[in-house]
Amino acid sequence: MPGLPENRRNFELAFFATGTAFQLQVWEETMRVAYGQTVSYQDLAEKIGETQCGPGCGSCLGGQSRAHPDPLSQSDRK
Repeated sequence: MPGLPENRRNFELAFFATGTAFQLQVWEETMRVAYGQTVSYQDLAEKIGETQCGPGCGSCLGGQSRAHPDPLSQSDRK
């Protein structure tokens, strides 16, 4: 990103989001993905205890109504 030191790896961004309990869980878990790390939607689903909801995680992250930075830069589509 322009204007940021190249060695910066931690970012703190404040935001307010509304959604279902499931959506909020997915978004919160996505924010825990470390800089440079990639995870699949299935990985996210397993981390929130919803092992059958990989596609649902993808839907949460692919929607147009988000009140936070795009988390897809931190996750890959599987």
